[in-house]
Amino acid sequence: MAAYNLAEVWQMDATTRKDGSSAPQNRYVHEVPGVCGGYPVIRNTRIAVSLIVEFSREGVTVEQMAKWYPHITPEAIRGALDYYAQYPERVDEDIERQEQAWAEIIERNVPIQGRPWQG
Repeated sequence: MAAYNLAEVWQMDATTRKDGSSAPQNRYVHEVPGVCGGYPVIRNTRIAVSLIVEFSREGVTVEQMAKWYPHITPEAIRGALDYYAQYPERVDEDIERQEQAWAEIIERNVPIQGRPWQG
């Protein structure tokens, strides 16, 4: 895992990914190296677009998400969903990465506090 100097991160162009490729410009979403794996987040937060997308898939409304995260406007949440509509492959990549990491944790049987099953 690469280490980043915080001062350098703040000075970096937020549209440049760790691998040097360009991320699309968006008013509500950006990618920052070292934040949520460099995957898309709602601007100036650590709220991943993938999380918003997964909530939406489960039927959670924008208004409910805004209640859960009062520091994020409904417009920013809609912006995250619009970002997904434009760039689904990037967000789906993050979702797949998270699912794979979870599967590896379960496979290794790493104890997880509060896990409701034995095994």
